[in-house]
Amino acid sequence: MHDGEVEPVTSKLKTLGLGASLQETVAANPETIKAAEFSAASAKQESGTLRWLLGINALLFVVEMTAGLSHSHAKVRSTI
Repeated sequence: MHDGEVEPVTSKLKTLGLGASLQETVAANPETIKAAEFSAASAKQESGTLRWLLGINALLFVVEMTAGLSHSHAKVRSTI
């Protein structure tokens, strides 16, 4: 979705050389614009949540790796 003149967008797409062309232009109704704005806000919030989960996952990976290496070294020492 795009609000404003189409020429700046189409000229940028044409410079890519991938055969871009304008198929149709339709005026967006206010409901569609509000839905798109809400979707963008939801995506930003979801991105933040996913970053937190990725951080927690990385932290647990480090804890498990440390525990595994510690257990491995303790096992090697007990066999000597």
